[in-house]
Amino acid sequence: MHGSLVTSSLIRETTENESANEGYKFGQEEETYNIVAAHGYFGRLIFQYASFNNSRSLHFFLAAWPVIADIINRANLGMEVMHERNAHNFPLDLAAVEAPSSNG
Repeated sequence: MHGSLVTSSLIRETTENESANEGYKFGQEEETYNIVAAHGYFGRLIFQYASFNNSRSLHFFLAAWPVIADIINRANLGMEVMHERNAHNFPLDLAAVEAPSSNG
């Protein structure tokens, strides 16, 4: 999502024959993207009122979204384990299984 947002809102400072990435110099002060273009693209991508007028809130959302999704996913895994039948006996089941021989 971040890559498509960035590439759709870059301010081109290079020719068509060069990569758009050539226009960026590491550590430069000025922005290389247009927040208005990003606002319009993000509004069309999700819905109009889900886009951001402020680049700081946009970057916070892009950083927080994977973390929130990971927390929800881990909570879901915990719910699955909690409701698994016989899960508390699982280590005992492993200990009772005879190890396969490597002799063939």
